[in-house]
Amino acid sequence: MTKRYFSYTILIANIISMGLCIAGYLLNIGWYRFLFGIILIPILLIHFIFHWSLVIKHTRISKQTELYSCLSNIAIALTLVLLPDVSDVPPYYAVFGLYKNPPDLFGTIALVSFVASFILTFIAKRTDRKDTKK
Repeated sequence: MTKRYFSYTILIANIISMGLCIAGYLLNIGWYRFLFGIILIPILLIHFIFHWSLVIKHTRISKQTELYSCLSNIAIALTLVLLPDVSDVPPYYAVFGLYKNPPDLFGTIALVSFVASFILTFIAKRTDRKDTKK
């Protein structure tokens, strides 16, 4: 019988990031977010499934994999928190509807963090694969 290792760090980061993503989406809905949400929901599901597969493994998870996984969760949560709603008429809102008329920098940071979440997820997968081969 093999021993199962359970990574609470990745699990907690994944649950918090998914909660922030859902809250950021629901509390700051607009046309742009609605259309972006249609694309983002399958991506979030794949993201959650990948990180859940890291949580339950037969081998121990390295600190590098945990770090990249947590950074990926932070980046994807930051995307939906900072993304402005861009509705039909001003004012626009961001950060759970608390920040009125956010600057364009918010959208830029959201886009960069979205791309960074893909890169960090890929790096986490590569470090996990490298650790499994050892």
